[in-house]
Amino acid sequence: MSLSIDTKRLTDEIEYLAHISDTPYPSVTRVLFSSVDLRAREWLKLLYADAGLVVREDAVGNTFARWRARMPPRRPSPPARTSTRSPMPGVSTAWSGSSADWKPSAPCNAPAAGRGVRLNW
Repeated sequence: MSLSIDTKRLTDEIEYLAHISDTPYPSVTRVLFSSVDLRAREWLKLLYADAGLVVREDAVGNTFARWRARMPPRRPSPPARTSTRSPMPGVSTAWSGSSADWKPSAPCNAPAAGRGVRLNW
């Protein structure tokens, strides 16, 4: 794959973005989620869409731009392990996937014998 970069266009776009600021150019100041910040984000999303990228934003405002997949998506893999009870006596578990967050079901200073371990989601 050969990649060609239009350096003049790239420089012009960075300069334009730098001018979307609360302070005079050449400094760049944008308070998070202010009208100036939102305007800069919208302009970037337009650039991403124009380039054919798929754009999404998460709950805290991070923006992600990706190329569209050329192949159909694979079926999701099954979890590495799924269990609703433990093979160990006195321990109750509820695993899903490949990791678990373990917390003792009794205070730390209580004797461990006979105390269960519970998965808290």
